Amino acid sequence: MFPRIYVFLNGVFRPPCNFPKTTGMDELIIATDGGVSHLAALGWKADVVLGDFDSAPEELLESCRSDRSVSLFRFPREKDKTDFELALEYAVDYLEPYGVIELLGAFGGRWDMTFSNLFLPASIALKDAAGKKPRFLFRDGATLVYVLAGPDKLTIPFETAGSTVSLVPLSQGVRGVTLKGGFKYPLKNGSLDFGITLGMSNEFYGRGGLLTVKRGILAVFIACPPDEERREIL
Repeated sequence: MFPRIYVFLNGVFRPPCNFPKTTGMDELIIATDGGVSHLAALGWKADVVLGDFDSAPEELLESCRSDRSVSLFRFPREKDKTDFELALEYAVDYLEPYGVIELLGAFGGRWDMTFSNLFLPASIALKDAAGKKPRFLFRDGATLVYVLAGPDKLTIPFETAGSTVSLVPLSQGVRGVTLKGGFKYPLKNGSLDFGITLGMSNEFYGRGGLLTVKRGILAVFIACPPDEERREIL
């Protein structure tokens, strides 16, 4: 079991800010099809590569085939699940009960795939499979997107001071939402219904930001500014 698993997709990839140059022995790296190209750009190596392989460069696939430490799973192009869904199912099976799954290259390009990729972790979070409660984190350049399933709480990373924080309900009836510590607009035990914009464009200035949600599925978008524009309440 792994406390952290990285899943690389074939969408637009902007290397995240302060992204590690290497991974630890206790972390698993999964590439879905063309996501192997993003790994190659980072100088990382996949532990698992899966998909129908309609977008992965053949030379990278051949390199994976010749490496016995890489597990390769090929699926037919005509199937009922996307490569991403297959990768998430694999990741959840090997994740510790409260581990983190980081998702990279999940946005951009096709709108239908972007929306599907955002909602898929929400559907998995609702299942609470085998007593596990994964924390999903999308990373795209200077943007972080957490998918939380209540009851849960998130400590806003201190290094994101000066960021814009938006809360987007991914299920009906998100309840017990509290924001405290460094937010321009605090919230106490609030409700966010699906489709409304109450949680959009808050500002976080640092100083122990904490978000809690008691019920429902909530996406937390954190758009970090450039380093020189970060502002913190002293």
